[in-house]
Amino acid sequence: NDVRYYQCHELTIKDSDFKNTINIIYQDTYSDTDTRFLLDGKDEGNTVSMSDTIHAGIEESWAKYLNKDIKAKRGEYQFSRWKFLWNEKEYSENEIKDQTIDFYNDNTHSLTVQPVWNGSYTCDANYPENQGDGKEPEPIIAEVGTKIELPTVQNIDGKYTFEGWLDSEEKTYKSGASYPIEKAKETFTGQWKAVPYEVRFVDEDGTEYSKETVPYGNRYSWNRTPSKTGYTFKGWELDKELYPEKDNIEMPDRNITFTAQWSINSYKISYDGNGAAMGVPAEAVE
Repeated sequence: NDVRYYQCHELTIKDSDFKNTINIIYQDTYSDTDTRFLLDGKDEGNTVSMSDTIHAGIEESWAKYLNKDIKAKRGEYQFSRWKFLWNEKEYSENEIKDQTIDFYNDNTHSLTVQPVWNGSYTCDANYPENQGDGKEPEPIIAEVGTKIELPTVQNIDGKYTFEGWLDSEEKTYKSGASYPIEKAKETFTGQWKAVPYEVRFVDEDGTEYSKETVPYGNRYSWNRTPSKTGYTFKGWELDKELYPEKDNIEMPDRNITFTAQWSINSYKISYDGNGAAMGVPAEAVE
C-alpha cells in the first residue's frame, strides 16, 4: 500500500570490475626463428600468445590455464622442460600450477613460458695404440646453460702424455676444465703427445758423434758412417744387435745409445831384396 521511489543518479560499475584478462606467452630465450611451437600439433611459429578471462571473487590458479597441448622443437636440441616466469620469479611446472592469480594486481596477469633445452656432448679419448677399452664413447645429455667438467685422462706411462681436449671449433681444454653447454651437439677429442727420448751415437771409447731427441713410436732413420784410422766400420751396436750404417727403427720408450763397432785393419808386408840373393823373406807377411 505504500509506493516509494528511488532515483539512481549514476552507475559507476564497469565490466572490468568483474573480469580481467590474463596472458600466457610462449617464447624462447633465442632471438632467432629456429624454435617452433606446436599447438595441438599445428606449427604456430616461434612465439605463441594466449589470453583468457578471470572473474572477481573467484580464486583462479594457473593450473586451469596450462592444460594446452603445446610442444616445442629446435633443430637437434632435445626438449628438457618448461620454465615459468611470473611476478619476477622463476617457477617449475609443479610450482606455478599451485599459484593463485591476484585479480586486482595487474602485474600478476602475465605469465611467460620458456622451453629449456638439452644438448649432448661426447668425449672421445682417442687413445693411441689401442690403449683404451676399444668401446665407442656414449653421448652424454646435459641441460643447455649448465656447466660440465671434462674428464681427466691419465698419461700412458713412458709413452704418451694427455694434452687435453679439442672441440669442433679447434679450441683446446685441459683435463677437468669447466665447459658451458651451448650447442645441440659437441664432440671433444683427446689430444696426445708422444714422450721424447734421447738418441746418441758414440764410439767405443765414449766419444759422442751426435745426440738428438725423438718422440716415442716414431720411425727413426739414420745414415752415419764414422771413420777411424786403422779400422773399418762394421755397424752400430744397440742392445747386442748390430745395425748397418743406414737403417731405421721404431723409437722405444727409453733413451738409446748406438755404439760404433770396428774391425782392426791388417796389412801385407812383402820384401824386395833389390838384387840380393840371400836373406830376403820369400813370402809376404800380414
